[in-house]
Amino acid sequence: MVWNDTLKREIPLGWEAYNIKQLTTITWGQCPDGANILPIDTIEDDVLDYCSGAGDMKNGFVVKCKAKTNGSKRLSKANDILVSIAGKIGDMCVVDHTISLGRAAMAFSANNPNEHLYLYITLSLLNKKMTTISSGSIQKVINSNHIDEFNFAYNQQIVKKWSSKYNLIFSQLISLSQENERLITFRDWLLPMLMNGQATVSD
Repeated sequence: MVWNDTLKREIPLGWEAYNIKQLTTITWGQCPDGANILPIDTIEDDVLDYCSGAGDMKNGFVVKCKAKTNGSKRLSKANDILVSIAGKIGDMCVVDHTISLGRAAMAFSANNPNEHLYLYITLSLLNKKMTTISSGSIQKVINSNHIDEFNFAYNQQIVKKWSSKYNLIFSQLISLSQENERLITFRDWLLPMLMNGQATVSD
C-alpha cells in the first residue's frame, strides 16, 4: 500500500487516483418546455420517456419515468448511469432505453462499454460524497465544480479482469428489473378484473 495525495489515503501499489471524468462522458440534464411534458400514457411517434430527477429513480435498478416529452433537449441512452443532482441528491439508477433527461439528473456514460458495472459500483461508493459536497442555500445541488472531487483508485488491468468476470451481472439486473415491471403491469391490470368478477381463477 502507498499513500496517495489526491485521495488522502493509502491505495494498492500500481493503482492511481482517477476522476470520474476520465472514464465517462457526462450529460447534464435540461428540462423541456412545460408544454412539451406529456402524460406517461401518451402514444405518439415523436415522444420519449422523460426523467425529471430523483422521483423517477426510486423504483429499482432501472429508471421508471413518470412522464413523456416531445421536446427533448438532452438525451440519455441505454447503459447510462443516472444520478439525481438536485433536491434529493445521489439517487441512482440505470437507463435501458433512450430517454429525455431533465435538469435534476445527470447521466454518466462509460467510455469503455465493458466498465458499466464498475462505473455503477464506483458511483455508488461516491454517493456519500455527493450528499456531503452538494451546495445551495435553498435547494442542494451538484454542479460541474463538484465533479472534480469524484476521485477514486483505479487500475485498468485489474478492472478489465474484474469486469470480464462480473459484467454479466449488469445485464441480468437490467433483465430482472424489466421483468419485474412487466409483472407489476400485469398485476395492476389483473387485480381489478378479479375484484369486479370480470376474471376468475379456477383450480
